[in-house]
Amino acid sequence: MARFNFLKGDTTRTVNIDIRKFFEENFPCKSKDTPFIDEVKEIIIRAFPHYITIDEIATKIQRNKKSVQRMFINVFGIKYIQMVETLRIYCAIALLQRTRLYNTGIAIMLNYSDLSGLDRDFNKVIGISPNKVRILLKNLSAGALFRRYYRYKILP
Repeated sequence: MARFNFLKGDTTRTVNIDIRKFFEENFPCKSKDTPFIDEVKEIIIRAFPHYITIDEIATKIQRNKKSVQRMFINVFGIKYIQMVETLRIYCAIALLQRTRLYNTGIAIMLNYSDLSGLDRDFNKVIGISPNKVRILLKNLSAGALFRRYYRYKILP
């Protein structure tokens, strides 16, 4: 569960986003041959929204970087960086839906160095800007919007 705290007036508000459920629904394992898949998932989920490098994951599971990169493609059908971008954008969409935060505030909460990084990932992952997403969320749920516009092809 990713927890985001922010001030609204004089009170602190918390938004919880179940990234474990999103992870399971959108990145089903294509293979159970790799015994450390669950451990890798937990590392990513526990670290989120802080970016953890593929080198750090490899060190934690005592594998080399190349084997972890291959594992992501073979097991999840997607590259590691694409998975991280996808998780960040999903959380950004949920924050756009559940809060009235400015895009800059959302970018900071998701550990982007600036707003342009968030905009760039929105365009890469779903092909539309955060402002357009905010408008579309008036008629769609975050999950429905994400499924409709998701751009990455799951690799064979």
